Amino acid sequence: MKHYHLLFLFLLGPGFALLFELKWYYLVFIILLYLFFLKKIKEYRAIQAEELEKFQQINAYMSQVSQCFVRTKNILSSLQETRDTFSEGTLRTHLDEAIDIILLEGGDIVVAQRKSLLRLETEYHSERLHTLHEFMLLAEQQGGSCKREFVLLEKMRLAWEGAVLKYHDTLIENRNLTTLLYILMLGICVFVLHAFPKDLSIIHFEFVQFTNLILSSLLILFFTVLDKQICGVLFQQPKNLNTSKEIAIAFPKWLFDLMLLMQRESVESAILHSISTAPPVLQTDLENLSQLLLQYPGEISVFTSFLSQYNLPQIETNMRKLYALSIGVEEKEESVNFLIESNMDSLMQAEEKSYIRKGGLSSLFQFIPLLCVSLGMLIYCVAIILVSLSRISSLFQ
Repeated sequence: MKHYHLLFLFLLGPGFALLFELKWYYLVFIILLYLFFLKKIKEYRAIQAEELEKFQQINAYMSQVSQCFVRTKNILSSLQETRDTFSEGTLRTHLDEAIDIILLEGGDIVVAQRKSLLRLETEYHSERLHTLHEFMLLAEQQGGSCKREFVLLEKMRLAWEGAVLKYHDTLIENRNLTTLLYILMLGICVFVLHAFPKDLSIIHFEFVQFTNLILSSLLILFFTVLDKQICGVLFQQPKNLNTSKEIAIAFPKWLFDLMLLMQRESVESAILHSISTAPPVLQTDLENLSQLLLQYPGEISVFTSFLSQYNLPQIETNMRKLYALSIGVEEKEESVNFLIESNMDSLMQAEEKSYIRKGGLSSLFQFIPLLCVSLGMLIYCVAIILVSLSRISSLFQ
């Protein structure tokens, strides 16, 4: 059965309503509520399936187009070869459209290439894809010699893919565990209510009935909220980063592009030409840096003061290395290799830690069922106290 989980959830709602011996109007309310939320869950599952398919497509595309570009050193040829490796389907259709833009667009070839790649980016909203495309554009303009850089990009992509999928699976596990835990807690509530002797039963008290209605309703609400949380995770962009963390992620990305420019230019010239493609959070500081390099050539303080207000040791270390390159103290190729590899490792570790931290925070939802059932138990205690007091009062009459 395709949607067996929906049938299971639907049976749970009225099932607990019957075990709680809810009155008929509460039972009708539970059934209608569950039908409404089951429709929502079905929509979320469709979105999740579509996102997973897109995520797999875009990762396969990025891996394949990188290999093709290393060999052809040409964006159009890379897109054509990549298209031929995929069977008929959505991705191949989008690749055909992107290729047609380059072939049919007149004027500046770079503008046509950018429009072509943007066609894919609008369909697959991924910052990683945009970074790859910008690198391809820059690499072709610089002659296309970038095998080492593409190997590192692929390594970084694999690490990112693994971290995202692990976070996605963690959210699914947390949703399932939270739901199962809440089902167990509701079972305990049923047991407690039916454990009282008939003359001390509280199950038909109106405020107990209402409490049990809320407890039964929260089961489907919890599942729906946690299921919705999974939607969009595979293409999620970083949110609510403070400036320091944003800089820590943006700097390695900029430095990676800078290294490609430095294959044919001086350090100062490469920094100036990197501003337009740099992450927005860095552009103002890079403009100031370029102006200072023109005013005070050869000054180490110009390099070491770059982004010093954020107190990130990794940035100062790399800027000192760039200074050494600018004055010819260090061998260029060896230093460039060091800068690229060290910063890519730092970026991968930062992103992986970010997803691990978010996965850990999502597990806190498992405490919500315990809290809700604890409040329900307190209400049960109040009810049993009232029943006991009533019984005691009747004995003295």
